[in-house]
Amino acid sequence: MLNTDKIGKNIKALREAHGETQKELAAALYLSVNTISKYERGEKVGSGQKKAFDYDLLKNIAKHYGIAIEWLAESNLSEFKFPEYFYQESPDVSNLNRKIYPVLKPKLKIDNQEFYRAYYAHIKFFEITPDISNEEFEQLIDDIIDGYNNSCEDNLVSLINLSSFMIYLRTIYQIISRAGEFSKIKNPKLKIYSKINALSENERKMDLEDWKDFQETIFEIFAELKKKHFCSDLVDYLIAQMYSNQLIENDLNETNLIVGLEMMNALILLKNPYAIRFIKIISDSLDD
Repeated sequence: MLNTDKIGKNIKALREAHGETQKELAAALYLSVNTISKYERGEKVGSGQKKAFDYDLLKNIAKHYGIAIEWLAESNLSEFKFPEYFYQESPDVSNLNRKIYPVLKPKLKIDNQEFYRAYYAHIKFFEITPDISNEEFEQLIDDIIDGYNNSCEDNLVSLINLSSFMIYLRTIYQIISRAGEFSKIKNPKLKIYSKINALSENERKMDLEDWKDFQETIFEIFAELKKKHFCSDLVDYLIAQMYSNQLIENDLNETNLIVGLEMMNALILLKNPYAIRFIKIISDSLDD
């Protein structure tokens, strides 16, 4: 049976961390403030003798805050807070993303200059600022994808870098495309939400049709790299990231996040250097 007191405290902790009032959360979920208040206190809502949480509502709350429903129901989020880098504009964020989504440089020089066109655009992409024009943004993406595609027959680094970039970019697009599912997060310190909510409705409607072959393409690349025993550690790590970022197309929805974290834990036991570095980044950020 669900622990209603724990769930209620988790809901309150998440709401306060995001800077929302009960009224704002209620409006986002099309509920009354009284209902939210009762849920946070773990009180019975509706008819019947037993305390009960509506599963669909819990699912919507979890979705609202971008977490897995299992976390809401089973974890203790009473001390939940955002890492320090969420609260400020910092060049450290670009460095973190470069570590989370690695860009490899070959040990030997590559004659195909298309690779270097992609590689340097790839590095620059992590350093873009919010005021970049759409033209510059799209040109960087074209340089990266076209450059790696035009050099992948000459080296396998192009394939692994292309995969890493596509997963990173798809994650960004997913955050933006789902922004409409979040309420207007009021905490001005949370830059990621304040920036997304500053976008116009049209800007939020990212066209994901271009990504319909994303999963198939990525796994074809991974199969090729595995067959040639190239960067297997990084391939395994990127697959775990795909699950963690809920980029896998299946019916598991938020459960993919849990699967991704379990995969990451397994990779750590196998001493995967990328998974170990990722967990250290997360741990360090939570300690700030």
